[in-house]
Parts: sequence; structure tokens; C-alpha cells
Amino acid sequence: MTAQGKVILETHGLTKRFGGLVAVDHVDFKLEEGELRAIIGPNGAGKSTFLNLISGRLKPTEGKVIFKGEDITGLPCHEITRKGIALSLQLVNIFPELTVFENIWIGAQMRFKHRNPFVKAETPAPIRAKVEEICKMVGLYDKMDEVASNLSHGDQKLLDIGIALSTEPSLLLLDEPLAGLSRKEFAELTEVIRELSKSKTIILIEHNIDAVLKLARKITVLDRGKVIAEGSPVEISENVKVQEVYLGRRR
Repeated sequence: MTAQGKVILETHGLTKRFGGLVAVDHVDFKLEEGELRAIIGPNGAGKSTFLNLISGRLKPTEGKVIFKGEDITGLPCHEITRKGIALSLQLVNIFPELTVFENIWIGAQMRFKHRNPFVKAETPAPIRAKVEEICKMVGLYDKMDEVASNLSHGDQKLLDIGIALSTEPSLLLLDEPLAGLSRKEFAELTEVIRELSKSKTIILIEHNIDAVLKLARKITVLDRGKVIAEGSPVEISENVKVQEVYLGRRR
């Protein structure tokens, strides 16, 4: 279990401009270790851009990103990954011609020094054990030898999360993992996220408000790049401004 109370991630005045468009606008954000924090907001609110700034896929125009007390602002993606942040995107990023085991193995063996990620040879027992553990965590243990391109869309999402977990992150960023799933896949992946939250700190971007209210203990709401509300699921669901901006309802 991960203890809560210690701040693992914070941003100060985090801003990203694309020409005249301000996608993320001076966002101050704090995340405690062990949290499952949801970030919601309408399309174009800056949610994915915010995750991309944290993960190093984008460099901020202004502001800072602090992870475990260290300023990681503007570091390249691979360095931020090594420090313990992993990102799983809405569009899966897998090796379609490799098996489930091989996809996760590539990330897992990178934790061992002086190994070529594309030369499998003999898989050391610690790496095999790690890969098998991750496959169990994401519900793909029985499909480890399946070629990734043959998996269903839902299983490919699970595999993508498994690949993210293979780098042993302290912080897992999930960008709309539940989008486009069947009802059965939706339920399975929701349960996987719930279980992962028992041992990982997670930031979840998700449009399905019902899933967000069930999974998250705290919700941050973005609109036009700014934080407009933050609080418990009950507080957010009763917030008039959130209802107007995000849910499209007025009282």
C-alpha cells in the first residue's frame, strides 16, 4: 500500500502556449502520494496538454513541474520516465507484431543495466517474474503469448497500461483509458484501475463522469486551461460552476 499525505507532484504557474492559444494557463497543482486524482473538463480544456507537460512530451512556456521534490521542468521524456513517471495515452502505443510478454518485457528489462531492449536471448528470472506479475495486474496473464495485434481493443488498452507499468513508475498518468470500450471491457479496465490505485499514485483523465465519481477521491476541473474547481466527488458533482461548464446544466 502507498501512504497518503506526502506531496509527490506539484506544478507552479504551469503554462503552455501554442501561438496565441493558451492551452494550460498558470496551473498550480498538488498531488499526494497514493492518490487517484481525476482531471475532468470539456474538450479543449487543456487536460491532455497538462499530462504531456508533466511527462516531458511537451516543454512548458512558463512555470515549474516538481516531482518528489526535484525540479523536472523541461526534461526529456526518457529522463522523466527513469525518474518514475509513466504515461498511457488514449491511442495505444504497442508493438503490434510482438507478443504481450515481449511488449512488457522490453520496458521491464530496461531497469537492468547493459541490456539491449531488442535482443531477447535468455530472459533472466527476475525480469520474467516482473513481466508475469504485470500481466497478472492488468489481467493478461493468460494471453502472454498472444500477438498484440490479435488482441481486442480493450486488451490492447490493458497492454498499453502494462507497458507503462513495466518501467516501475511511482506516478501513472492515464489519458482517457476507458474511451471506445465495450461495456464488458469498460468494467474490466475500471476494476484494473481501481486495483492499481491501491499501490500506485494515479492521475486519470476521463470523460465518463460516472466512472470518475466512482474511482477518484479528489477531482480537479479544468476549463480553458485553468483550474476552476477542485474537491471530492460530492463537492464537484454539486458545484454549480462545474455543472454549467462541464455538464452543461444550469440551476
